[in-house]
Amino acid sequence: MDKNSAHLVSAHIPPLRIATWNVDNLGDAIESTMQQRDERIHRLTQAIGHDLHAPHILALQEICGDKKYETGQRALATENMQRLIEAIQLATGYVYAYIEIPPLNNQDGGVPNTNIRNGYLYRTDRVALTAPTTMQNDGMPKVAIDSAESIRLHANPALIDPTNPVFEGFRKPLVAQFTDKQTGEQYYLTNLHLPSNGRIRTTNENSDAPQAWQPDPLRMKTRNEQTMLIRDFQQELLTAINAKGLAQTHHVVCLGDFNTASRVVINGVEEPPASTEVLEIIGQSGLINVADERLKHAYSVGDASKNLTLDHVYVSPALRERITTAERPMYTQLPKKGYLSDHNPTVFSFAALEKAQALANSAER
Repeated sequence: MDKNSAHLVSAHIPPLRIATWNVDNLGDAIESTMQQRDERIHRLTQAIGHDLHAPHILALQEICGDKKYETGQRALATENMQRLIEAIQLATGYVYAYIEIPPLNNQDGGVPNTNIRNGYLYRTDRVALTAPTTMQNDGMPKVAIDSAESIRLHANPALIDPTNPVFEGFRKPLVAQFTDKQTGEQYYLTNLHLPSNGRIRTTNENSDAPQAWQPDPLRMKTRNEQTMLIRDFQQELLTAINAKGLAQTHHVVCLGDFNTASRVVINGVEEPPASTEVLEIIGQSGLINVADERLKHAYSVGDASKNLTLDHVYVSPALRERITTAERPMYTQLPKKGYLSDHNPTVFSFAALEKAQALANSAER
C-alpha cells in the first residue's frame, strides 16, 4: 500500500469484498430435475456464504433464464436468483439484492433456450446501487458517463455498446456503479463473459496426419473487437476520475470470464496460451490484472494436471494498493455429486477508507 493511501485506511471498517464466478448454466432451464436444482443451490449457498465469506459484490456469469421463453421475449432470471438469495439469507443472515439486464430469447449465445447472462448479487447492508435507473423501452440501455458534477452512470445498470454488430449473438458486458454505504466510495464494475476461442478443423494436404483442431480466427477477431470497446470505456472512466482527482475514492473494476488464458498447464507442464491479446488490450486501459499478480498459480478451470486461467480481475491503480486478501477456492476438482461449477471463483478484499476522509475527498472536487 502506498504512503498516500495508507494513512487514510480505516481501522474499524471491514475491507470490501468483490468476487467473480462463472456458475455454469445456473438455473431451471438447464437443471434436469427440481431436486438437482435445489441441491446445487444449497451447495452454492454454502460456498458463497461461508467459503467466500459472503462477498459484498459478486459478479456472476452464466445465469440461466427462469424458463423457456418465446421469440422476442425478455428472458428474466429473477426467480432463479431469488431462490439463491433466500437460501443465502436463511443460511447466513445476509440480505442480497440482484440486478441484471435480461437478454432477448436466444439472442446472446449459450445453449439454446438457456439464455445465459451476466448479473450482480450485492449485500444491501454494505453497498447500494448508485442512482439506479429503470430499464428503458428497448431493454438495452447503453452505458454513458455523466461527469458534469459527480461521476455517475447515466443509466445504472447499463451495457457497453449493446447494438454494436460485434456483440450480436454474444453476451453484452454489464456495467454497474455501487456506493460503499460505510465510506461513500464509488465502485464502477464491468462484468464480462467474452466468447471462447471456438475451434475449426485443419488438415495438412501434404500429410496423411489426421484432422486436428485449432482456434477459430474469426471468432477470436470478434472477441478482440469487443475487448477494444470494453477497453475504451474503462479508459473513459479512468480519465474522468483522474481529471477530478478522485482516484483514491472512485474505483474501476473489470472482471469475469474473459475466455482468454493467461496460463495453460497440460499434464503438469506449462504451455503457451493460444492468444493473450484480450488481456493485453484490457491492460492498455490503465487497469491492472491483479488476479494474475496475486493468484498466478491458482487456476480457474480444470484440475491439477490440466488447467487454464480464464477468469481475471483488473482494477484501477489506487485500488490495487488497497488489496488485503486474494483467494481462488478450488471447486472444479470436486466429484460430480458435489458439483458447483466448471470454474473456480475469484475473490479480492480491499481496505476501506475512513468515511469522513472519503466524503471529504469527494466534496473537495
